[in-house]
Amino acid sequence: MTRIPLSWQQESFLGVPDRVGEPEAIPEQFTVPAGVTADEVLARLTRIVAEEPSLRIVSVSLSGVTIADQVPLPVTRCVVSDAEEIADVVARHKETVLPRDGRPLWRVLLIEHGTAVRVFVQFDHLIADRLTLGQFRAELCTGIRPPAGRGGGGYLDWVTTQRTEFSADRRASSAAAEFWRRHLDGTSPHRAPRMPLTYNETDGQRQPGTALLAAYMPIPADKVAQACKSVRATPLSLVLASTAATLARMGGEEDLTLKVLTAGRRPRSAAVYGWLNSVVPLRLRDPGLASFTRALDVTRTAWREVLPRQHTPWEFIWRMCEPGAPSGTGWVAGAGQLIVNMFPDALTGLDPRTYPDKFLPGARRDCADLEVSSFGADGYLMRLICDTAWGAPHEMRSLIDAIRDDFMANVRSILSGGEH
Repeated sequence: MTRIPLSWQQESFLGVPDRVGEPEAIPEQFTVPAGVTADEVLARLTRIVAEEPSLRIVSVSLSGVTIADQVPLPVTRCVVSDAEEIADVVARHKETVLPRDGRPLWRVLLIEHGTAVRVFVQFDHLIADRLTLGQFRAELCTGIRPPAGRGGGGYLDWVTTQRTEFSADRRASSAAAEFWRRHLDGTSPHRAPRMPLTYNETDGQRQPGTALLAAYMPIPADKVAQACKSVRATPLSLVLASTAATLARMGGEEDLTLKVLTAGRRPRSAAVYGWLNSVVPLRLRDPGLASFTRALDVTRTAWREVLPRQHTPWEFIWRMCEPGAPSGTGWVAGAGQLIVNMFPDALTGLDPRTYPDKFLPGARRDCADLEVSSFGADGYLMRLICDTAWGAPHEMRSLIDAIRDDFMANVRSILSGGEH
């Protein structure tokens, strides 16, 4: 057994009283390439577990993380004769809560249907993020392990480096702390943008809960890539600039702070298994921010400045830049903040036009999420996820539609050689 400290992400999550002992599962489901047998998948899985410390974590508490030298594979195998049985098997498996009882904090279901092998996996969020699941899927499908130089098997080194670089005991000498104080320049990392919503916590007509609003964008990914090349920007920068311009236009602001979800990885930690992703504040200031042209210039400059520090844990930022802020609130600290999350990989086998609006009764959110997903040639999907107390349904719909419409108009303007 090996005992190590919590990462900043784990410490923040477990620091919220009702989170202790409450697993949050991240699921993934996929079919391995034709010709790869269930036995081959098991052999690859055995090798990955032997090399990845985070997959041998058997205990996470406020006092630290325990990693076993060896663990039994938490794998269930089943054979189905009818493809329609697969959904039923997965549904039953989902209903079982992930344990935190000394066993690995993940599990795999292997479903064999003829020569095809379907994999359903669940990870406890304490040991993985979405990029971890992507790496895990790629390795099971290809059998190719990442080189150590990209962080393969390097979870212990990553935690040690994170805790050394972002030590709460080195405020005066921390280069990271000085950078974020300089970038924020006196503003709070919790500062929320002004949005065209009528926030009314006491409105008894609104049922408490979370709204999920979807907006489809019929622009193929290659067209967005072409636009990005024309203006020397990344897709994320394009989304951030367009969103900032829309919010500045609708809210009348010249100074916005957005939260940006990042991978939390440097090149040497690109393939580390674990919960590495974070959120960083991006402050955008310009009298002409409502113009997409100006917003793009400001965003490119600010993002280039922030990019080398994108792996900074969010909790470190607010402790260094706003010591009086409440502790244990994690990424969602600050009512009304907007987190922009652009997923790096295109989704396949799904239709972005079929995502409905949803309402989750009872669930509450202090912040809002703007999620942007690519579906390759089928376009993009934007989703706005926020608390129903933020505003009336028609206000939320108008906001996500405006962000979507402005982004499409800006991309088309770039492609047509218009002003940008």
